[in-house]
Amino acid sequence: MKILALTKYDSMGASSRLRTIQYVELLNERGLFLDVQPLISGVMLKRRYRVGSYGLLSLVRSYVYRLLVLSRISQYDLVIVEKESLPWFPVMVEQYLLSKRPYIVDYDDATFHNYDMHRSWIVRVIYGNRLDKLMSSASCVTCGNNYLESRAVSAGAVKVVHVPTVVDTTKYTDVAYVKSNGGGDKLKIVWIGTPATQKYLEVVIDVLEEMSANYNFCLVAIGASNFRSDKLQVICKAWSESAENKLLADSDIGIMPLVNDSWERGKCGYKLIQYMASGLPVIGSDVGVNSVIVDHGNTGFLASSQDDWRYALKSLLSDRNLRMSLGQSGRARVEDGYSLHTWAQTLESIFTDVTSG
Repeated sequence: MKILALTKYDSMGASSRLRTIQYVELLNERGLFLDVQPLISGVMLKRRYRVGSYGLLSLVRSYVYRLLVLSRISQYDLVIVEKESLPWFPVMVEQYLLSKRPYIVDYDDATFHNYDMHRSWIVRVIYGNRLDKLMSSASCVTCGNNYLESRAVSAGAVKVVHVPTVVDTTKYTDVAYVKSNGGGDKLKIVWIGTPATQKYLEVVIDVLEEMSANYNFCLVAIGASNFRSDKLQVICKAWSESAENKLLADSDIGIMPLVNDSWERGKCGYKLIQYMASGLPVIGSDVGVNSVIVDHGNTGFLASSQDDWRYALKSLLSDRNLRMSLGQSGRARVEDGYSLHTWAQTLESIFTDVTSG
């Protein structure tokens, strides 16, 4: 089976890397051959993080190339669309170009809120239901959490399937084992993300600074850009696919703070899954899918208030055995429910079902 994968990014973008690209090898082994065609290059994404925009000329070139790719869609048996293939285009144009083959549209973010909650009422009127129309004409919609699934169902999607964001557990060192055999005196609380998402650290920075007066730890911010604190040692590390696993393996506690808003309820909790795959105990804001991923008290803690964050941090910073126990439980949970190899089989079934139906 030949499959055209219209991703938003190349492997530089987490959503594209995790929702599509990491499956390529396993699906190829099963006779499903993915041709991955990103809209936004890694160079463009780095530019956006650096200066705030992709660059007009580069963006125009990307759209022209995407239109060329769509013009040869009949060469494939199936098309996978990450979120949307032509953002901001009239949806009828996109539907027409995709109509020549069955297509699956995949969501791991509440991308529809870019339109229906846009600050401009004109955008809301014209584009508010853009992605609903795309979902309703798709052969299948795959979603990373219940919030996204509900939107797909309300949009009239003919088939909606839950597919969480997962990890290749073989690439993650079980930190619980490593830490039981030594480690530095200063504990490391880790957060991983991008310059665009480091704003969520503000949710918990006051509590972290407060706790640092009594506990010896630092904050390692992987992928953040110049995040600073006057009271707490913050170590910003550049993200790379080759380095992230080692950085996580050298940490002690993983955190995922969020605000409780519509966009955040659409997130799929990948940070938590990465931490747990590394055997780290986790603390996550009790928002959206976080409450599904974290088994409160068994793999980590869910926090709804500043007091919750204080309690969770104090519990983990002061008790090495608790960190070990929760970390081991988290690793087992990921192996059981968030394993790449298991979900590759599920995707094979979804793709086969769509093309045969």
